[in-house]
Amino acid sequence: MKAYLKIFSVWLIIILGFDFCFGSSILNTFYYRPNNSRVSNKIFHHTFATNAVEKEYWGPRKYDFCTNKFGFKISCENDYEGKEFDIAFIGDSFTEAVGLSYEESFVGIIDKSLDTLNIANLGVASYSYSIYLSKVNFFLKNNINFKELVVYPDISDIHDEALTYFLKEDLVVAERNYNKISDIKLFFRWMFPANYLFLNKIKKYFFNSENIRMRKRAEWTYNLSSDAYGEIGIAQSVKESLDIMDTLYELLKSQNIDMSIGVYPWPEQLKNDSVNSVHVEMWKKFSKERGIKFYNSFPIFFNLVEDNGLDYVLKKYFNENDVHFNHEGSKIIAKDFLDNRIVEKPSKKNLE
Repeated sequence: MKAYLKIFSVWLIIILGFDFCFGSSILNTFYYRPNNSRVSNKIFHHTFATNAVEKEYWGPRKYDFCTNKFGFKISCENDYEGKEFDIAFIGDSFTEAVGLSYEESFVGIIDKSLDTLNIANLGVASYSYSIYLSKVNFFLKNNINFKELVVYPDISDIHDEALTYFLKEDLVVAERNYNKISDIKLFFRWMFPANYLFLNKIKKYFFNSENIRMRKRAEWTYNLSSDAYGEIGIAQSVKESLDIMDTLYELLKSQNIDMSIGVYPWPEQLKNDSVNSVHVEMWKKFSKERGIKFYNSFPIFFNLVEDNGLDYVLKKYFNENDVHFNHEGSKIIAKDFLDNRIVEKPSKKNLE
């Protein structure tokens, strides 16, 4: 037994030592390159690096990724250097459009259609209401101006507000529960990247962990008794989220900036929810009470499911084995926005 334990220990040292010395180089050469464009921010938690020109990776997909001097995702051909924007969009990974170039995203499609306007995309993966308010407040204080803010709150934002983010004084975003286990995982990932990737894939394959995690993040709209929302729970997270969005509305109103809200379904909503989802109704009511524009893409997708079946819609409009829209899905969101929008007072693009 001692002999086997000694052999195992030697092999473990060799494997981990090899991974420590060469793991990153091997993965970068043959598998993927780390996304270096995502950086932390001391005010609104995280954002993109400024003036990035890179190749981003989302699963097996590689795509062009560029940002401007403010860290907003842009077309790599965009040369606008001004601080005045007609429309700013904010949301999480759907608005950022992970897995898609700017031109393939719904913001990019809208930008191309409204080519006389200057468009800003403030969306970044893993954002939620606290970050929306903090980030917008930060840029307004730094004289980055826009005439309208379009917020696309994501289904997962309620989960993130319940478990991850909260606002401190001066609208600084902090994490609710500091978790040392997360630091240990990050340390292991940095020290032994190949082994981390291998073990993570085993976990996903045998335990279907990613699908379970994503389902839990989305189920509040059709399972109000879910226990996946921590001590705060769904009802309190919803209340706090509405309060944050009301504060954002009042901030914009004080600056004479129009606010709009848009919603879209996840695959989980198409499977388990209805076209009149709690998510839809809460933001419809919020918008009506404040007299602001409300873009609702739920009916379009539910009609597509009714006409073509769920499997067809998931395959055609969403990334494979993922909750996010592909290019075809982005076209639907963009068309819904454009069909229901009245453009007023256009400004010439690329002028400061």
